[in-house]
Amino acid sequence: MSLQYERIEKFYQQLKLDRLSTEWPAVAQGTVDKNGTHADFLESVLRLQYEGLTERRRQTILRLSGLPVIHEFRTGI
Repeated sequence: MSLQYERIEKFYQQLKLDRLSTEWPAVAQGTVDKNGTHADFLESVLRLQYEGLTERRRQTILRLSGLPVIHEFRTGI
């Protein structure tokens, strides 16, 4: 692992960007593969973090609502 990669990981931890810490290399590679710009990469990682934040909020609100939890049953069929 390079020093730059380690510094980036440290910033993600300090800024509590938990979703990005595991997914940014794939986003970076996807941006390179599509000949994207720095702005494309930044937009992608910010969208990824926003979606993660939104999902955590939704889960917290649902948990605090007191609504009964519906469990899915899966069959081997």
